[in-house]
Amino acid sequence: MKERRALRNIAINDRDRKLRIFPGSEHPFGDRPLEPYVMPPRTVREMRPRARRAMIRAQKKAEQQQENAEQRQNAEEMKNGKKSEAQEESA
Repeated sequence: MKERRALRNIAINDRDRKLRIFPGSEHPFGDRPLEPYVMPPRTVREMRPRARRAMIRAQKKAEQQQENAEQRQNAEEMKNGKKSEAQEESA
């Protein structure tokens, strides 16, 4: 692991040594065309199993809470609807 870190640091240092930043659009390398830097494609790492399970549990919990809220709202609407019907009949 330590060797990998050292190699990575060396590579980063080499890259930084070559990097030159100039303010504005003027630079001493006017005779050379600028080469656009294209970002290499990223590899997406799979989530760790424990973190993935925790995320799935959180999603399920949120869905369940939303369903419960909808059911409560529907129940209240039904109660209010029955009360208004009873009041209309007595009037």
